[in-house]
Amino acid sequence: MEAKDGYLPVAASIVNVRKEPSLNSPVVSQITIGNLVKIIPNKKVKDKVNSVNGFWVNVEIGYNIKSKLKDGWVFDNYLGVPEKFSKPTNWLHKKFNGCSGDYCLTLKMKPNATYTYSYELCADGNCNEQTSCYEKSEKKISHNGYILCGGSGVIKVYKNLVWLQKFGKETNEYLFLKENKLCMPDMDECIDQTKE
Repeated sequence: MEAKDGYLPVAASIVNVRKEPSLNSPVVSQITIGNLVKIIPNKKVKDKVNSVNGFWVNVEIGYNIKSKLKDGWVFDNYLGVPEKFSKPTNWLHKKFNGCSGDYCLTLKMKPNATYTYSYELCADGNCNEQTSCYEKSEKKISHNGYILCGGSGVIKVYKNLVWLQKFGKETNEYLFLKENKLCMPDMDECIDQTKE
């Protein structure tokens, strides 16, 4: 199980984080689809849950009141392990414009599950020409005092989790499907983007 930078996304609507690697163990927290958990290396326990063979993995999540990371156990069937994702044969969504905090993403998607993307590099146009995109492979576009960065990639899906895999680069960028609408973690409202 390889996790990009040690993190994996949650692949189910709500996942229980348990104190110990067992369904009988108390729930210490819950996490929602698309959010990332940090995998604690070399801590996994083989098990069968709801007729599915897999592993309980030890993860770190969020912060509690004492500003310490919480840790617990999650069954890996509910995590977006890269090997579980596959490219859909026919992708119905055409575009996506969504924001999470001050990060806004625009996607144009094709039926063959490829996409182009752009995002605003500097909030409120506070950029200068020396400002560079996050990735060297991204194209930088100056537009009306704003700087946009863009590129392309392939869409892969596991359960309702949508992995925006950039060409030539592993990323931790995920959307998810809810009632056939595309959503971004921490986004207020999901969007039906199957129409032009």
